[in-house]
Amino acid sequence: SGLNAFGCIFAEVWVVSSNGRRITRPSGGHWMDPVFIQAASDPELAAEMNRVAPDCAPGESLAGTLLNEIGLSTLRWKIGRDVHWRQISSMMEDPFIQQGKDKRMEKLHDLGIGIVATVPFSFQDRNGIVLFMTRSGADIDKLTAEHNENYLIGATDLIGAAFAIRIPRMECSRIRREIFLNAIEKVRKKIREDAVGKPTFASIVRQAYENQKDGQKPMTSSNTDTPGQVMETEKPADKIPESWKEASATEAYKKALIDQFKSWIRKWTKGL
Repeated sequence: SGLNAFGCIFAEVWVVSSNGRRITRPSGGHWMDPVFIQAASDPELAAEMNRVAPDCAPGESLAGTLLNEIGLSTLRWKIGRDVHWRQISSMMEDPFIQQGKDKRMEKLHDLGIGIVATVPFSFQDRNGIVLFMTRSGADIDKLTAEHNENYLIGATDLIGAAFAIRIPRMECSRIRREIFLNAIEKVRKKIREDAVGKPTFASIVRQAYENQKDGQKPMTSSNTDTPGQVMETEKPADKIPESWKEASATEAYKKALIDQFKSWIRKWTKGL
């Protein structure tokens, strides 16, 4: 969003807590122009400002101060969607503004960021603001042009909606997972019920392996109807195909395992 806004080099999303006493920059809620980071007077500080943003209270630090100036009522009732412009230097000179322990306002100013636009959003009881920051020497007329401000408002709506959908999306994901796990448990229960009084899958595979070693044909879905049937032993050992004789014991084990598993799956899925 910040990439297409005129002059924007740094954008942040700040979300108000449910009780209104804290604002937080959520994970992934920030973007800084990589070109600006490399060209900054202190690239390490620029990268740190982009990477780290401590929580703050309304009225504290840059985000908290701008939130107070807009007002929580504006967020909740969507009143006054005009873009709120501020110069960081004038905020630093105001003795009544609390910069906070992190001195974030001062650090951003030292990097050459001097103008910030604030746009509020409110979706599904999730309230917050988006900050669009530019260099101190940016053209004010172009920044405040109608098309640019319309873009900032539209971008904020998109960002706010994307954030608001996070919780419902997580809830839907949790419910789908529960449905999937319940379905798996039903299949397991069906398998356990069908296996009562019958040979276990391990014993059938073991028998198939032993029969293959002895030169008998392994049980497959084509020559047996139920997992409990014994292995077919009609083919005498002296008529075993050469390909069987050359197959290793490991390959015979794998083949018997796969054939029996396919047979079981076809039978059990018919009854589900």
